[in-house]
Amino acid sequence: MKRKDDSMCRKKVVKKFLIVGLLLSIILVNKNVVYAEKQQEDWENDWVNSICVMPNKTVLKGGFSGCRIGMRIMGKIFYSDFVYSKEEPNEEGYAGDVTITLNYPTIDLNQKVTAWLERDDSFKTKEEQFEVCGREYNITAKAGPLGITGNVAQYGDYKVYVQIANKEYLCTSTKIHSSIEDYGPYNWDSSEQYEPTGYDFCCSYLSQKIGTKIKVIVRDTDGYEYSKKFKIKNRAPKIQIDTVDTSVSEVSGTTSEDSNIVVTVGKKKYKCKSDESGSFCVKIKMQKPGTKVKVRVTTKEGYYNEKQVKIKAEQAEISVSGYVLRNSKKIKVKVEDARKGDCLKVFIGKKVYSYKFKKNRKSKSIKLKIKKSKAGTKIRVRLYDRFKYPKAICRSMVYYTDSIYKGMKLKHLRLSSWRKPDRRYDWGNGSMTWVYKFSDSTIRAFIRKGVVVRVQEFNY
Repeated sequence: MKRKDDSMCRKKVVKKFLIVGLLLSIILVNKNVVYAEKQQEDWENDWVNSICVMPNKTVLKGGFSGCRIGMRIMGKIFYSDFVYSKEEPNEEGYAGDVTITLNYPTIDLNQKVTAWLERDDSFKTKEEQFEVCGREYNITAKAGPLGITGNVAQYGDYKVYVQIANKEYLCTSTKIHSSIEDYGPYNWDSSEQYEPTGYDFCCSYLSQKIGTKIKVIVRDTDGYEYSKKFKIKNRAPKIQIDTVDTSVSEVSGTTSEDSNIVVTVGKKKYKCKSDESGSFCVKIKMQKPGTKVKVRVTTKEGYYNEKQVKIKAEQAEISVSGYVLRNSKKIKVKVEDARKGDCLKVFIGKKVYSYKFKKNRKSKSIKLKIKKSKAGTKIRVRLYDRFKYPKAICRSMVYYTDSIYKGMKLKHLRLSSWRKPDRRYDWGNGSMTWVYKFSDSTIRAFIRKGVVVRVQEFNY
C-alpha cells in the first residue's frame, strides 16, 4: 500500500513539472512572437531611412543580425550575404546592430532600383523603391599649359584624374592634416583664417594651348564620379624693354626668369633666354627710326606675352656758338652726342654747308667756312643720323651787328643781336626809348626820327 502511494505521489509531481514547463514554454513563445512582431515593425519603419544606395554598392548601417539585402536592378536580382552580430543576444533575442553591404556592377546616377530586407527565418519586408543619388566634391584648381594644381575639400577614399582630349592622367594627392578631420566642422567666423581640408593634388602633362579646357575627375570607392572643368588662362608675364634708338645695336630688358625670348625686327628674328634675374639681351643691326621691334616672352610654365616698341631717333643737342654777322666768314656749331656716320648741315638762305662725323663724339665744336649774307637771313642747323633722319635742330639768323651805337638806324637795331627791347617808351613826334635789362646792368637807347641819338648804360 505504501509503494502504491509513493508511485502516485511521484506521478503528481511529474505532472506538476510538466504543467509548469508547458506554461513557461507558452510564455516564451508568446514573448518571442511579440518580439518578432516588434522587430518586423522596426524593419518596416527604420531600414528605409538607414539604407544608402550608391552606384556600385548599397550599405545598410544599423541593420538587424541575421539579415541580408535583396535588390532588383534592371530586372536582375542581387543578394548580399546574411550578416550576424558578434554580440550575444539579450533576453529579448536582440544581438546588436550590423552593417550589411551589397555589391553589384556600377549603375548610372538617378537609376531607380527596388530593395527589401530578408531574415534567415524567412521574414521579409515589403519592397521599396530607391534612386541612386549623386555625390558632389568641392574641387578648386588652377590649370596651366604644363600642369594643374588644386584641392578637393572632402576627405575620403578616392583618386583624382585629369582628362585632356579623352586621355586621362592620374594626379598625385597629398592629404591635408586638419583639426576639422579630428574634431569635426565648427562655426567658422569670418574674422578667423580659413583652414584648408581634404587633399591637394597636382598633375603634369604635355604642353597645352591657352584656352584649353582641363577636366578634373574624382572617382571614389563607392562608385561615384564627379568632375569639373577648368580653363587654362594665360598669366601674361611682365615685359620691360629698355629704350631702343638708332644709336644702339641691341635690344635688352627684363621679364620672368628662365623664359624663352624671341625678338622680331622687321623680318628677322633673334632668340635668347632670360637669366635668373629675368634680364635678357640680343644683338641686332642698327635700325632706322620707326622700325617696329616685337618681343615675345614664353615662360617655363608656358605662359606668354608680347610687347612692341618702335626704334626712336637718337637724341642729340646742337647750338650755334656766338653770333653770325653779315660780314662773318665762319660759323661755329657745338654738337653733343654725335655718332659715326652722322652729318651736320647748316642752311643759310639758299646755301648749304655740311660736315660728316667719322667717329663718335660726346661733344665737339665744328667750324665751317661760310660766305657773307645779308642781315636777317635765316639760319637752320640740322644733325642727321646715318639713316638721314634728323636728330637735332636749331635756328638762328644773320645779324647786322652785335652792338648798339650812336647814329645807328632803327632798322639796323631791329636786325642786331639786341632785337626787341624789354621795355619800349613812345614819347610822340618820333621820339622813343628802348630799354634792355640784364642781371647787373641796364642799357637805354634814345631814338629820334629812326636814328639812335644817345646810349646810356647803368651798372648795379
